[in-house]
Amino acid sequence: MSISVTPEMILRRTISGGVFDTMIDARIGNNASSLARVDLGIHFKKHAPYNDSAKFVGADGREFVFNYIGEVAPGFVAHAIGSYTGFSEKGFAPANDAARIKQVIPTVAPTCSPPRIKAIYHNQLATVTNVMAVEDDSSNQGRTKAFTKASEPNGVVDTMYTSTRPLYVVDKEQPHTTLKVNLDDEEPSNNDSESSADGGPGGPVADPQVGDLHPCSVIPGYGGPRFNHSAAKAIQLDIRDPEGGLILPHDTWRWIVPGALILVHATMHIYHIKGMTIFQLTASSIQVIDKGDVVPAFPSVLGLPDSRPRYVSSGSGGSSHSNAKGGGGTKHGLDDGPTTGEGADDIFVSVSEDIEMAAVDEKQKKVLGKKAKRAM
Repeated sequence: MSISVTPEMILRRTISGGVFDTMIDARIGNNASSLARVDLGIHFKKHAPYNDSAKFVGADGREFVFNYIGEVAPGFVAHAIGSYTGFSEKGFAPANDAARIKQVIPTVAPTCSPPRIKAIYHNQLATVTNVMAVEDDSSNQGRTKAFTKASEPNGVVDTMYTSTRPLYVVDKEQPHTTLKVNLDDEEPSNNDSESSADGGPGGPVADPQVGDLHPCSVIPGYGGPRFNHSAAKAIQLDIRDPEGGLILPHDTWRWIVPGALILVHATMHIYHIKGMTIFQLTASSIQVIDKGDVVPAFPSVLGLPDSRPRYVSSGSGGSSHSNAKGGGGTKHGLDDGPTTGEGADDIFVSVSEDIEMAAVDEKQKKVLGKKAKRAM
């Protein structure tokens, strides 16, 4: 059993009328716009107005927004630095105002889930795997950052990755400070240190809204040599607790933890940058369905990284990885329970110890096998 799973969590999810039964009855992750029930070329298609990027649109021509479910994978930490490494061809550089710092959240199939939910998660993997397969056949050259990877070397592709929107933005309005009241003589002072009214950890935020701006330092782990912000602010993302309340930036680390069950609404993009193909799922909203029982350590301020992160390929010589099976391609029926189907061989597998997805050789991403028809 994973260290992110507790007996109490399993009980409340698997008991009759518990979390899993509620999800099935409400068709969470299993409705008309769910990733498990849609297919490229039928429900959405690639739209590439520029050679270096593409998005996906629905029948109405608008960007296709889908939803999916998953359990936050072991090892994830919602830190202020997100997935930003700071390395480029020129070496390390701290994050400035232009840096697009995001969390990259890995999800796996919910632990001890019933067959219906396992089938939903499998179909989600199949949908994004098939998108990568089509792109591989048409235009992919060079290295790749994928939607998915295997959690174990030579293992089955079982993990999906989704990026949040940027954690920090530059306020386009005139910068301002909040006056604080001197507690001795009740005269205003020009002390511009942060107060709880700014949304800091010192107190609640009245009527929080998506898009609210806060001092960057409210996010635990912010500061130190990895940051070089001047005008950036932390922005309130659409991340919610099980009751639908917004989770404030300084509390995200408590909620998005290994073992947490989440429902994600997201869009899908492909980027071709400097010989690399990047497949990216971008979350527009995240709802915690059931909180994980992990009590994470308080994120600390990090020093300079020791070295550039290593990207490890899952094989050598460009040969396909035949041991990675059953991770996508073929879908299960979702109306009458899972059906027996062959998994796709030679699924794209990347192996990395970093939060970010590994870059691997393009030839390791070939997906074999015929896609079964999806049961509606």
